[in-house]
Amino acid sequence: MEYTSINQIIEKISSTLNFFDFTFIVSGFTSLSITYYTLSYYIDTGTLELNFKNIVFAIFFTYIFGILSFAGGKKIRLFNIKGRFNTVFKQAIICENKISGVGGKKIKINEYDSDTLEQLYTRMWIDLRSNKDGIETVIYLNRSVMMQSICEGLFFSSILLLISSILLCFKTDNGYFCIVTIASVACGYLFKKEAQRSAEIQIKELVSAYYKFILN
Repeated sequence: MEYTSINQIIEKISSTLNFFDFTFIVSGFTSLSITYYTLSYYIDTGTLELNFKNIVFAIFFTYIFGILSFAGGKKIRLFNIKGRFNTVFKQAIICENKISGVGGKKIKINEYDSDTLEQLYTRMWIDLRSNKDGIETVIYLNRSVMMQSICEGLFFSSILLLISSILLCFKTDNGYFCIVTIASVACGYLFKKEAQRSAEIQIKELVSAYYKFILN
């Protein structure tokens, strides 16, 4: 009973944070902080007062930086893995076709090219969202989408941190430069890997759910 109540609270918070685009807030705040800190070494940024106007500006720029971080991180992550989506998607469908057995319904994957595969993926999302039995899976997939988006945004923030450490290496001690450089590279690698892992989990989970709730 206690676990159910806690789980319901977490789901309620998660849905509220989704409404306010929690993804953009996390990566946006991180990227904005890194940018502000770096600029403070080159220009006089002054002292920020805690008032309504500054809070509104902070929220606005956090959101803008969040959008840029998410878009930039996603673009860079996908740059050197073109075609990865098609590979994972096809493998998931082939696997489910084998699991379905002789009498089960199957998707003839060979009839789809790269463009129609993306359309099929979109159709699977639509069908699953409209299926009452798959609601728990949709909730899980939405969490995975949020995790992927946050990691893509923070991956871009890590790149900004690396650039910041290079720019500040002449204005700070070498110890700071080494620590921040290593941290930014390590964090960037981990965020990129986690974003990719979350993206592939979504594909596999969606295909499995589609076969279970829609086809069979």
